[in-house]
Amino acid sequence: MLAQPGMKPSIVAVIKDVAKADGIKGFYAGLSASLLRQAVYGTARLGLHRYFSDYLKAKQEGGGT
Repeated sequence: MLAQPGMKPSIVAVIKDVAKADGIKGFYAGLSASLLRQAVYGTARLGLHRYFSDYLKAKQEGGGT
């Protein structure tokens, strides 16, 4: 059952549509790409946080210049 034009489908309707169209395998489509994206973004965010945090600490200890 697809949503009517202009209406937002519920999560239950989306799950039913995916299960009906692709079966259980439909839920795993794109999983590897999303895990890779999350790994790249997560590690980059943590690495950049440490870099900028250390930079700001050094700048603050050095008198602000």
